[in-house]
Amino acid sequence: VLQGCSNSDNNLKNPKITKLDSVEGILMPESAYTMKDGRIIVSEIGEFGKDGDGKIVEVFMDGTKKIIADTGLNDPKGLLVEGPTIYVTDKDEVKKVSFNGEVSQWLVADDFPKKPQFLNDITIDRNTMIYISDSGDIKNGGGGAIYRVDSNSKISTLVDVANDSRILSPNGLSAFQRGYLAFNDFSNGM
Repeated sequence: VLQGCSNSDNNLKNPKITKLDSVEGILMPESAYTMKDGRIIVSEIGEFGKDGDGKIVEVFMDGTKKIIADTGLNDPKGLLVEGPTIYVTDKDEVKKVSFNGEVSQWLVADDFPKKPQFLNDITIDRNTMIYISDSGDIKNGGGGAIYRVDSNSKISTLVDVANDSRILSPNGLSAFQRGYLAFNDFSNGM
C-alpha cells in the first residue's frame, strides 16, 4: 500500500492524505527509494534465490509502474539513486542500473575485504561516502559487516564482529543525520 499527500486546499497544517490501494504485479519487493518528485524506485527480488528474475521498477504517483530493468539482476535488495544511476546490492556484488535499463557491475565480491555473504542495504552520507551492509549468514546469524566505499570505489570494513561483538547480521542503513550511521541487525535486534 502506498500513501501520498495532497495539499489541494493549500493548508500545510492539514494536508489531505490520499491512499493508493495497491500496485499490482510486483513480486517480492525488497527496498524502495523515494525520488524528490514522488516517484518510487523498487527492487523486486522475484523468486528468492533464483538468478536472473530480479527487477527494478519505477512506481509513479498515480500507481502506474514502469520496469526499468528486468535482466542482469538476481536478488536485488538495497537501492541508492545518485543522479542518473541506481546502485543496487545483488547477492555478493553491487550493480549500477541506468534509467534506460542498462545493468553493469560496479563492485564484485573480490573488491570487498572479505567475501560478502548477503549484501543487503546501501546508503550515502552527506560527505558522499557510501555504506553497504552484509547481513552475513542470516539463517544462523553472524558473519556480517558494514563496509565503507570511498570516492575511488575502494572498500574498507567500517565495523564487524572483530571490532564490535554486537555486529552480527546488519540489515537496513540510514545516514540521515550528519556524522551518524544508523542501522538495524537481523540477529540481535539493534
